[in-house]
Amino acid sequence: MALRRRSTLLIALLLVLSLVAAACGGSDEGDGEGVTGTEGQESELEPVEGGTLTFGAEQEPAEGLNGDLACCTLFWQEVIFNRVLAKAYEPNPEFEYEPSPMLDGEAEVQEDPFQLTYSINPDAVWNDGTPITSEDFMFTIETTLDKDNDMASRAGYDQIDVEAVEMPDEKTIVIPFTEPYAGWKDALFSPVYPAHALEGEDFNKVWQNELVNPKNGEPIASGPFQFESYNKGSDLTIARNEEWYGDHLAYLDEIVFQFIPDTSAEIQALRGGEVDAIYPQPQLELVDLQTEESISIESGAGTTWEHVDFQYDNPLLEQDFVREAIAQGIDRQAIIDQLFADINPELEPLNNMIFLNNFPDYEDHFGEYGGDPEGAIALLEENGCTREGDDGIFECDGEPLSFGFKSTAGNALRELTFEIA
Repeated sequence: MALRRRSTLLIALLLVLSLVAAACGGSDEGDGEGVTGTEGQESELEPVEGGTLTFGAEQEPAEGLNGDLACCTLFWQEVIFNRVLAKAYEPNPEFEYEPSPMLDGEAEVQEDPFQLTYSINPDAVWNDGTPITSEDFMFTIETTLDKDNDMASRAGYDQIDVEAVEMPDEKTIVIPFTEPYAGWKDALFSPVYPAHALEGEDFNKVWQNELVNPKNGEPIASGPFQFESYNKGSDLTIARNEEWYGDHLAYLDEIVFQFIPDTSAEIQALRGGEVDAIYPQPQLELVDLQTEESISIESGAGTTWEHVDFQYDNPLLEQDFVREAIAQGIDRQAIIDQLFADINPELEPLNNMIFLNNFPDYEDHFGEYGGDPEGAIALLEENGCTREGDDGIFECDGEPLSFGFKSTAGNALRELTFEIA
Protein backbone atom coordinates (compact mmCIF):
# COMPACT_ATOMS: atom_id res chain seq x y z
CA MET A 1 0.00 0.00 0.00
CA ALA A 2 1.49 3.36 -0.98
CA LEU A 3 0.39 6.19 1.24
CA ARG A 4 2.20 9.43 2.00
CA ARG A 5 1.35 10.24 5.59
CA ARG A 6 0.26 13.57 7.02
CA SER A 7 0.53 14.28 10.62
CA THR A 8 -1.32 12.69 13.08
CA LEU A 9 -2.67 9.25 12.63
CA LEU A 10 -4.40 8.20 15.87
CA ILE A 11 -2.39 5.06 16.54
CA ALA A 12 -0.83 4.44 19.92
CA LEU A 13 2.64 3.24 19.11
CA LEU A 14 4.22 2.07 22.34
CA LEU A 15 4.90 2.77 25.94
CA VAL A 16 7.75 5.21 26.28
CA LEU A 17 10.59 4.74 28.71
CA SER A 18 10.96 7.04 31.65
CA LEU A 19 14.69 7.51 31.40
CA VAL A 20 17.02 9.74 33.37
CA ALA A 21 20.72 9.87 32.63
CA ALA A 22 23.02 11.68 35.03
CA ALA A 23 26.70 12.44 34.94
CA CYS A 24 28.45 11.02 37.98
CA GLY A 25 30.36 13.30 40.27
CA GLY A 26 28.97 16.65 39.16
CA SER A 27 30.79 19.93 39.67
CA ASP A 28 33.20 20.95 42.40
CA GLU A 29 30.24 22.33 44.33
CA GLY A 30 28.69 18.86 44.44
CA ASP A 31 26.04 19.53 41.82
CA GLY A 32 24.10 16.44 40.80
CA GLU A 33 25.30 14.20 43.60
CA GLY A 34 22.90 11.45 44.55
CA VAL A 35 20.74 11.94 41.48
CA THR A 36 20.77 8.36 40.22
CA GLY A 37 22.19 4.94 40.91
CA THR A 38 23.25 2.44 38.31
CA GLU A 39 20.76 1.16 35.79
CA GLY A 40 18.23 -1.29 37.15
CA GLN A 41 19.34 -0.81 40.77
CA GLU A 42 18.17 1.33 43.64
CA SER A 43 20.61 4.10 44.47
CA GLU A 44 22.43 3.45 47.77
CA LEU A 45 23.48 7.08 48.07
CA GLU A 46 21.91 9.20 50.76
CA PRO A 47 20.32 12.48 49.61
CA VAL A 48 22.80 15.34 49.66
CA GLU A 49 21.57 18.66 50.97
CA GLY A 50 22.49 21.74 48.99
CA GLY A 51 23.95 22.34 45.56
CA THR A 52 22.57 23.09 42.12
CA LEU A 53 21.30 20.54 39.62
CA THR A 54 21.53 21.61 35.98
CA PHE A 55 18.93 19.67 34.03
CA GLY A 56 18.91 19.45 30.24
CA ALA A 57 15.36 20.20 29.05
CA GLU A 58 14.25 19.44 25.50
CA GLN A 59 11.57 22.15 25.38
CA GLU A 60 11.43 25.79 26.35
CA PRO A 61 8.06 27.16 27.49
CA ALA A 62 6.22 28.33 24.40
CA GLU A 63 4.13 31.45 24.99
CA GLY A 64 4.38 31.87 28.74
CA LEU A 65 4.88 29.90 31.94
CA ASN A 66 1.19 29.31 32.77
CA GLY A 67 0.92 25.58 32.12
CA ASP A 68 -2.89 25.58 32.36
CA LEU A 69 -3.47 27.79 29.32
CA ALA A 70 -4.11 26.26 25.90
CA CYS A 71 -0.94 27.88 24.56
CA CYS A 72 1.36 26.41 27.11
CA THR A 73 1.02 22.67 27.70
CA LEU A 74 4.43 21.40 26.62
CA PHE A 75 5.77 18.53 28.72
CA TRP A 76 8.74 20.45 30.13
CA GLN A 77 6.52 23.42 30.84
CA GLU A 78 4.38 21.17 33.04
CA VAL A 79 7.50 19.78 34.75
CA ILE A 80 8.53 23.27 35.80
CA PHE A 81 5.01 24.52 36.57
CA ASN A 82 4.21 21.60 38.85
CA ARG A 83 7.41 21.91 40.87
CA VAL A 84 6.29 25.40 41.85
CA LEU A 85 2.51 25.06 42.13
CA ALA A 86 1.38 21.95 44.00
CA LYS A 87 -1.42 19.60 42.99
CA ALA A 88 -4.04 18.12 45.29
CA TYR A 89 -3.19 14.58 44.10
CA GLU A 90 0.02 13.19 42.64
CA PRO A 91 0.88 9.86 40.98
CA ASN A 92 3.35 7.68 42.86
CA PRO A 93 5.91 5.29 41.29
CA GLU A 94 3.30 2.51 41.31
CA PHE A 95 1.05 4.69 39.07
CA GLU A 96 -1.50 5.22 41.80
CA TYR A 97 -2.77 8.64 42.85
CA GLU A 98 -2.22 9.71 46.42
CA PRO A 99 -2.91 12.97 48.28
CA SER A 100 -0.16 15.54 48.04
CA PRO A 101 1.12 17.23 51.22
CA MET A 102 -1.40 20.00 50.46
CA LEU A 103 -4.22 17.73 51.65
CA ASP A 104 -4.91 16.38 55.11
CA GLY A 105 -5.44 12.80 53.89
CA GLU A 106 -7.68 11.34 51.22
CA ALA A 107 -10.65 13.30 49.93
CA GLU A 108 -13.98 11.95 51.16
CA VAL A 109 -16.03 10.53 48.27
CA GLN A 110 -19.82 10.33 48.26
CA GLU A 111 -21.02 8.26 45.31
CA ASP A 112 -24.76 8.98 45.01
CA PRO A 113 -25.03 11.82 44.37
CA PHE A 114 -21.36 12.24 43.53
CA GLN A 115 -19.59 14.62 45.89
CA LEU A 116 -16.01 15.28 47.02
CA THR A 117 -14.90 16.73 50.33
CA TYR A 118 -11.31 17.98 50.49
CA SER A 119 -9.60 18.61 53.83
CA ILE A 120 -6.57 20.88 53.50
CA ASN A 121 -3.39 20.34 55.49
CA PRO A 122 -3.50 22.78 58.46
CA ASP A 123 0.19 23.55 57.84
CA ALA A 124 -0.17 24.17 54.09
CA VAL A 125 0.86 27.73 53.19
CA TRP A 126 1.95 29.70 50.15
CA ASN A 127 5.61 30.66 50.18
CA ASP A 128 4.69 34.15 51.37
CA GLY A 129 3.18 32.63 54.52
CA THR A 130 -0.47 33.01 53.46
CA PRO A 131 -2.46 29.88 54.43
CA ILE A 132 -3.75 27.67 51.60
CA THR A 133 -7.51 27.60 52.16
CA SER A 134 -10.81 26.50 50.72
CA GLU A 135 -11.00 29.96 49.13
CA ASP A 136 -8.04 28.99 46.93
CA PHE A 137 -9.84 25.82 45.84
CA MET A 138 -13.01 27.78 45.08
CA PHE A 139 -11.01 30.41 43.19
CA THR A 140 -9.44 27.61 41.12
CA ILE A 141 -12.90 26.29 40.19
CA GLU A 142 -14.19 29.74 39.21
CA THR A 143 -11.04 30.65 37.28
CA THR A 144 -11.09 27.41 35.31
CA LEU A 145 -14.77 27.79 34.40
CA ASP A 146 -14.44 31.45 33.40
CA LYS A 147 -15.06 31.45 29.63
CA ASP A 148 -12.80 34.46 29.20
CA ASN A 149 -9.83 32.35 30.23
CA ASP A 150 -8.18 30.34 27.48
CA MET A 151 -7.87 27.14 29.50
CA ALA A 152 -6.29 24.03 28.05
CA SER A 153 -9.04 21.94 29.64
CA ARG A 154 -12.12 22.31 31.84
CA ALA A 155 -12.64 18.56 32.14
CA GLY A 156 -14.25 17.67 35.46
CA TYR A 157 -14.75 21.27 36.48
CA ASP A 158 -17.63 21.56 34.03
CA GLN A 159 -19.48 18.87 36.00
CA ILE A 160 -19.26 20.70 39.32
CA ASP A 161 -22.50 22.14 40.73
CA VAL A 162 -20.80 25.44 41.49
CA GLU A 163 -23.76 27.06 43.22
CA ALA A 164 -23.94 24.18 45.70
CA VAL A 165 -20.25 24.19 46.72
CA GLU A 166 -19.83 24.65 50.48
CA MET A 167 -16.85 25.84 52.55
CA PRO A 168 -17.67 24.99 56.18
CA ASP A 169 -14.29 26.35 57.28
CA GLU A 170 -11.11 27.70 55.73
CA LYS A 171 -9.55 24.24 55.47
CA THR A 172 -12.56 22.29 54.13
CA ILE A 173 -14.45 22.42 50.84
CA VAL A 174 -17.43 20.25 49.84
CA ILE A 175 -17.91 19.93 46.07
CA PRO A 176 -21.10 18.36 44.63
CA PHE A 177 -21.23 17.30 40.98
CA THR A 178 -24.04 17.17 38.46
CA GLU A 179 -22.83 13.69 37.48
CA PRO A 180 -20.00 11.34 38.53
CA TYR A 181 -16.52 12.17 37.25
CA ALA A 182 -13.99 9.33 37.37
CA GLY A 183 -10.87 11.35 36.56
CA TRP A 184 -11.08 13.79 39.45
CA LYS A 185 -7.74 12.85 41.05
CA ASP A 186 -5.87 13.67 37.86
CA ALA A 187 -7.85 16.60 36.46
CA LEU A 188 -9.01 18.65 39.43
CA PHE A 189 -6.81 21.10 41.35
CA SER A 190 -3.71 20.32 39.31
CA PRO A 191 -2.64 22.83 40.54
CA VAL A 192 -4.49 25.03 43.03
CA TYR A 193 -4.34 28.79 42.29
CA PRO A 194 -3.48 31.47 44.89
CA ALA A 195 -6.63 33.58 45.31
CA HIS A 196 -4.86 36.33 47.24
CA ALA A 197 -2.36 36.80 44.40
CA LEU A 198 -4.58 36.36 41.33
CA GLU A 199 -7.93 37.82 42.38
CA GLY A 200 -8.82 40.60 39.91
CA GLU A 201 -5.95 39.75 37.54
CA ASP A 202 -6.22 38.65 33.89
CA PHE A 203 -5.45 34.92 34.07
CA ASN A 204 -4.52 34.91 30.39
CA LYS A 205 -1.69 37.37 31.05
CA VAL A 206 -0.27 36.41 34.45
CA TRP A 207 2.82 34.23 34.57
CA GLN A 208 4.01 35.16 31.10
CA ASN A 209 7.70 35.29 32.01
CA GLU A 210 7.69 34.86 35.79
CA LEU A 211 5.79 32.71 38.29
CA VAL A 212 5.20 35.59 40.66
CA ASN A 213 2.44 37.36 42.53
CA PRO A 214 1.43 40.02 39.97
CA LYS A 215 0.46 42.36 42.80
CA ASN A 216 3.99 42.68 44.17
CA GLY A 217 6.31 40.88 41.73
CA GLU A 218 7.49 38.40 44.37
CA PRO A 219 7.65 34.64 43.64
CA ILE A 220 4.47 32.73 44.49
CA ALA A 221 4.61 28.99 45.20
CA SER A 222 2.87 26.15 46.99
CA GLY A 223 5.29 23.42 45.92
CA PRO A 224 8.79 22.49 47.09
CA PHE A 225 10.41 25.07 44.77
CA GLN A 226 9.73 28.66 43.76
CA PHE A 227 10.55 30.69 40.68
CA GLU A 228 13.92 32.44 40.64
CA SER A 229 14.84 33.55 37.11
CA TYR A 230 14.15 33.00 33.41
CA ASN A 231 16.55 33.81 30.57
CA LYS A 232 14.60 33.29 27.36
CA GLY A 233 16.33 31.03 24.89
CA SER A 234 18.73 29.80 27.54
CA ASP A 235 17.54 28.61 30.96
CA LEU A 236 15.04 28.85 33.81
CA THR A 237 15.91 28.47 37.48
CA ILE A 238 13.76 27.45 40.43
CA ALA A 239 14.98 27.61 44.05
CA ARG A 240 14.04 25.84 47.28
CA ASN A 241 10.78 27.04 48.85
CA GLU A 242 11.73 27.57 52.48
CA GLU A 243 8.04 27.58 53.49
CA TRP A 244 7.33 24.11 52.02
CA TYR A 245 5.09 22.12 54.35
CA GLY A 246 5.97 18.61 53.12
CA ASP A 247 7.92 16.01 55.11
CA HIS A 248 11.17 17.86 54.46
CA LEU A 249 12.44 20.81 52.46
CA ALA A 250 13.86 20.19 49.01
CA TYR A 251 17.43 18.89 49.28
CA LEU A 252 18.70 20.96 46.36
CA ASP A 253 19.25 24.70 46.65
CA GLU A 254 18.07 25.18 43.09
CA ILE A 255 17.41 23.48 39.76
CA VAL A 256 18.50 25.07 36.50
CA PHE A 257 16.61 23.90 33.42
CA GLN A 258 18.97 24.37 30.47
CA PHE A 259 16.95 24.44 27.24
CA ILE A 260 18.48 22.10 24.64
CA PRO A 261 15.80 21.24 22.06
CA ASP A 262 17.95 18.85 20.03
CA THR A 263 18.24 15.45 21.71
CA SER A 264 21.68 14.74 20.20
CA ALA A 265 22.97 18.06 21.52
CA GLU A 266 21.41 17.27 24.89
CA ILE A 267 23.29 13.98 25.09
CA GLN A 268 26.55 15.68 24.12
CA ALA A 269 25.92 18.33 26.81
CA LEU A 270 25.67 15.53 29.37
CA ARG A 271 28.85 13.91 28.11
CA GLY A 272 30.68 17.23 28.24
CA GLY A 273 29.52 18.07 31.76
CA GLU A 274 27.47 21.09 30.67
CA VAL A 275 24.42 19.55 32.38
CA ASP A 276 24.17 17.13 35.29
CA ALA A 277 21.11 15.19 34.15
CA ILE A 278 18.74 14.73 31.23
CA TYR A 279 15.31 13.18 30.86
CA PRO A 280 15.26 12.49 27.13
CA GLN A 281 12.80 10.84 24.85
CA PRO A 282 14.21 7.47 23.79
CA GLN A 283 16.91 7.88 21.15
CA LEU A 284 19.39 5.45 19.63
CA GLU A 285 22.32 7.46 21.01
CA LEU A 286 21.24 6.52 24.52
CA VAL A 287 22.37 2.95 23.94
CA ASP A 288 26.01 4.06 23.89
CA LEU A 289 25.61 5.92 27.20
CA GLN A 290 25.01 2.62 28.99
CA THR A 291 28.69 1.70 28.60
CA GLU A 292 30.13 5.02 29.84
CA GLU A 293 31.40 4.77 33.41
CA SER A 294 30.94 8.48 34.11
CA ILE A 295 27.21 8.33 33.38
CA SER A 296 24.49 6.53 35.34
CA ILE A 297 21.17 5.64 33.72
CA GLU A 298 17.86 4.84 35.36
CA SER A 299 15.11 3.63 33.06
CA GLY A 300 11.70 2.12 33.46
CA ALA A 301 8.11 2.22 32.30
CA GLY A 302 6.57 5.67 32.37
CA THR A 303 3.21 7.36 31.96
CA THR A 304 3.61 8.72 28.43
CA TRP A 305 3.61 7.04 25.05
CA GLU A 306 4.68 7.62 21.47
CA HIS A 307 1.74 7.93 19.13
CA VAL A 308 0.55 9.37 15.83
CA ASP A 309 -2.73 11.31 15.64
CA PHE A 310 -5.27 12.02 12.90
CA GLN A 311 -6.19 15.59 12.04
CA TYR A 312 -9.82 15.69 10.98
CA ASP A 313 -9.46 18.83 8.86
CA ASN A 314 -8.84 16.46 5.94
CA PRO A 315 -12.23 15.06 4.70
CA LEU A 316 -10.64 11.72 3.81
CA LEU A 317 -9.51 11.20 7.39
CA GLU A 318 -13.06 11.76 8.61
CA GLN A 319 -13.96 8.37 7.08
CA ASP A 320 -13.57 5.45 9.45
CA PHE A 321 -12.33 2.99 6.84
CA VAL A 322 -9.47 5.30 5.81
CA ARG A 323 -8.22 5.60 9.37
CA GLU A 324 -8.64 1.86 9.90
CA ALA A 325 -6.66 1.12 6.73
CA ILE A 326 -3.80 3.35 7.83
CA ALA A 327 -3.79 1.76 11.29
CA GLN A 328 -3.86 -1.69 9.73
CA GLY A 329 -0.97 -0.94 7.40
CA ILE A 330 1.51 0.27 10.02
CA ASP A 331 3.56 -2.50 11.64
CA ARG A 332 4.01 -1.12 15.16
CA GLN A 333 5.94 -4.17 16.32
CA ALA A 334 8.45 -3.68 13.50
CA ILE A 335 8.97 -0.08 14.59
CA ILE A 336 9.63 -1.23 18.14
CA ASP A 337 11.99 -3.99 17.03
CA GLN A 338 14.06 -1.70 14.82
CA LEU A 339 14.19 1.43 16.97
CA PHE A 340 13.63 0.54 20.60
CA ALA A 341 14.86 -3.03 21.17
CA ASP A 342 18.37 -1.91 22.17
CA ILE A 343 16.91 0.58 24.65
CA ASN A 344 14.35 -1.78 26.15
CA PRO A 345 13.86 -5.23 24.57
CA GLU A 346 10.67 -5.83 26.56
CA LEU A 347 8.61 -3.06 24.94
CA GLU A 348 5.48 -4.03 23.06
CA PRO A 349 2.72 -2.09 21.23
CA LEU A 350 0.23 -0.18 23.35
CA ASN A 351 -3.38 -1.19 22.68
CA ASN A 352 -5.29 0.94 25.14
CA MET A 353 -5.70 4.72 25.22
CA ILE A 354 -6.73 4.88 28.89
CA PHE A 355 -4.44 2.44 30.70
CA LEU A 356 -0.81 1.90 29.76
CA ASN A 357 0.46 -1.66 29.50
CA ASN A 358 2.22 -1.47 32.87
CA PHE A 359 -1.04 -0.57 34.64
CA PRO A 360 -2.98 -3.30 36.49
CA ASP A 361 -6.23 -2.45 34.66
CA TYR A 362 -4.70 -2.64 31.18
CA GLU A 363 -6.75 -4.46 28.53
CA ASP A 364 -6.01 -4.95 24.82
CA HIS A 365 -8.58 -2.82 22.95
CA PHE A 366 -7.20 -2.65 19.41
CA GLY A 367 -4.42 -5.20 19.07
CA GLU A 368 -5.95 -6.48 15.84
CA TYR A 369 -4.72 -3.37 14.02
CA GLY A 370 -1.27 -3.14 12.48
CA GLY A 371 1.19 -5.14 10.41
CA ASP A 372 -1.37 -6.25 7.82
CA PRO A 373 -0.90 -4.27 4.57
CA GLU A 374 -2.92 -6.83 2.61
CA GLY A 375 -5.83 -6.32 4.96
CA ALA A 376 -5.50 -2.56 4.58
CA ILE A 377 -5.57 -2.84 0.79
CA ALA A 378 -8.63 -5.10 0.94
CA LEU A 379 -10.45 -2.62 3.21
CA LEU A 380 -9.79 0.26 0.80
CA GLU A 381 -10.91 -1.78 -2.19
CA GLU A 382 -14.09 -2.85 -0.39
CA ASN A 383 -14.93 0.83 -0.04
CA GLY A 384 -14.43 1.61 -3.72
CA CYS A 385 -10.88 2.95 -3.60
CA THR A 386 -8.61 2.15 -6.56
CA ARG A 387 -4.97 2.37 -7.61
CA GLU A 388 -4.82 3.60 -11.21
CA GLY A 389 -1.65 5.70 -11.44
CA ASP A 390 1.99 4.68 -11.68
CA ASP A 391 2.70 6.08 -8.23
CA GLY A 392 0.68 3.29 -6.58
CA ILE A 393 -1.30 5.73 -4.42
CA PHE A 394 -4.92 4.84 -3.76
CA GLU A 395 -7.72 7.18 -4.78
CA CYS A 396 -11.09 7.33 -3.02
CA ASP A 397 -13.93 9.16 -4.80
CA GLY A 398 -11.31 10.73 -7.06
CA GLU A 399 -9.21 12.06 -4.18
CA PRO A 400 -5.70 10.64 -3.67
CA LEU A 401 -4.95 9.14 -0.26
CA SER A 402 -1.87 11.29 0.04
CA PHE A 403 -1.04 12.82 3.42
CA GLY A 404 1.82 14.78 4.88
CA PHE A 405 3.04 14.48 8.45
CA LYS A 406 4.63 16.62 11.10
CA SER A 407 6.93 15.56 13.88
CA THR A 408 9.29 17.04 16.48
CA ALA A 409 12.27 18.85 14.96
CA GLY A 410 15.58 17.36 16.04
CA ASN A 411 14.02 14.08 17.22
CA ALA A 412 15.77 11.50 15.05
CA LEU A 413 13.84 8.53 16.44
CA ARG A 414 10.47 10.06 15.53
CA GLU A 415 11.73 10.86 12.03
CA LEU A 416 12.87 7.25 11.63
CA THR A 417 9.49 6.06 12.91
CA PHE A 418 7.77 7.65 9.91
CA GLU A 419 10.33 6.21 7.52
CA ILE A 420 9.68 2.69 8.81
CA ALA A 421 5.91 3.17 8.97
